[in-house]
Amino acid sequence: ADSKNKKAFYMYAKIKQSQGRMEESIDMYRKILEIDPKDVTAEFEMGLAYIDVKKIDKAREVLDNMDKKHKGRPEVPYLRGLILFNERKLDEAIGSLQETVKKAGIPGAYYYLGLCNLDKGNYEQATSEFQKVIDLNPEMTQARLLLALTHLKKGRAEDAEREAKRVLLTDEKNAFAYNLLGSAYMAQNKGDMAMEAFDKAIELNPKLAEAHINKGAFNLLSGESQKAEKEF
Repeated sequence: ADSKNKKAFYMYAKIKQSQGRMEESIDMYRKILEIDPKDVTAEFEMGLAYIDVKKIDKAREVLDNMDKKHKGRPEVPYLRGLILFNERKLDEAIGSLQETVKKAGIPGAYYYLGLCNLDKGNYEQATSEFQKVIDLNPEMTQARLLLALTHLKKGRAEDAEREAKRVLLTDEKNAFAYNLLGSAYMAQNKGDMAMEAFDKAIELNPKLAEAHINKGAFNLLSGESQKAEKEF
């Protein structure tokens, strides 16, 4: 009976998480841990849910419990790294996430290593980490988008263009990809193509501020100050 209850609670927890109802998912993970106090996955997922609702102190309580019961498991430094990332302690986060990937090649840990390095301006390292995510999980669209962004930061517009187009091959309605594609075109002085890409991004997501800003900047550079003002 306990085994069936655990499976049911896991299912409900995932459903609640997909609906953005994190507090309810946390309740489900608590019920799982009442059945099996050593369930490391439930404890880890509960920590992630606390991070999602910005209850970092609660996430740290979960981490402390995991550290006592599951020392040596990769989930422990992984959760620590995510907490430190949310606290913007990037160097410490990188240390914990590196410890994680030494224990297990978890795509999410490489992803956050990429984010930390991107935020620190370590673009070559960020590129390496995002590429590892894609190698492990080619369907992880967000990693490819961030890889494109990192290429733009490095001044490698053609590489950014390539990655944005790869996203659009499988997700033709991705506004973020069109916005990055427009930025890549703009960096290569392909003005008409850039404007077309920004327009497509705005069509797909009218609230995407970056696309409006980029389109406005392009109009400003083209001497169209009134059109630029409209976008800003």
